[in-house]
Amino acid sequence: MSSIAEKINEEISHTSMAQINGIFDTLKLPIPEDGEYIKTRLGFIVPLTEYGSVLRIEGVSNLMRQDYPFDKLNNNPYVIPTLGTLGTAHHINVELCPGIQTVGITEAEHESIKRKIEKNGLRCKAGAEDDCGYIPDPENPSEYLPVVLDRSDIETCPTSTRWHPRSSAAQWMTDKLQTLKMIWAKKSLYGDLQKAFYKAKKPSSQDESVHEFWSLCRNKTVPEKGKASTLFAAWNEEPSAIQKKSAKALDYHSMISAAADKYSARLQRSPFHQKIIND
Repeated sequence: MSSIAEKINEEISHTSMAQINGIFDTLKLPIPEDGEYIKTRLGFIVPLTEYGSVLRIEGVSNLMRQDYPFDKLNNNPYVIPTLGTLGTAHHINVELCPGIQTVGITEAEHESIKRKIEKNGLRCKAGAEDDCGYIPDPENPSEYLPVVLDRSDIETCPTSTRWHPRSSAAQWMTDKLQTLKMIWAKKSLYGDLQKAFYKAKKPSSQDESVHEFWSLCRNKTVPEKGKASTLFAAWNEEPSAIQKKSAKALDYHSMISAAADKYSARLQRSPFHQKIIND
């Protein structure tokens, strides 16, 4: 039985146990034990049901090997943003990402997203069903906006390999307006969370700032009247939505759901998080 700290120490070089433990201590999260996290292609994820978010932990060397575009991802309107990032001496990349609806986007939406992402010098390998999802539209509670969910499916694309047919004036304007809408939506949905995370992760931060951040996340998991929740634990989707997934996606859903349930029980035993969860 191995904790996530031991697994990261084994698989990501130049990362000490003290550094890994420091990440979880900064966020006041208990160290996940075996069965409470998921191994991924490039690292690990920890699903946080109570806070509608996912902690991604990946080795920088793994990401660099696939030309991970650190400088472009967070500013791309069509890729899910982070709520905040942490790192240890450039060897490990830690991102807290919002949970979103993952029932799968349409093929037309998928092709549109890929085209727009690749115009920005990136390559999108995300599949329509398993790697994309929807964020709420702040302007229209009944509508959702498609985004790429799996950030590790985006790579840098050399300029020499990029080619796209020239858009018509009407298509260019449509894309421009949609991009502006996506930028505004992400800022509206996640801007206050990102500010709270930045405050919470400062070395001088007290428990109060971390408490405020997780409390804000907790509040964002509850739908306001007539609106969808900002943060959504996708592994708790309705059975009718889950059954639409492929066999591969269903297997992954079952695995992350089991890990989420186990880690949720650990969080609920933590005095720090009990106060937030039960408030």
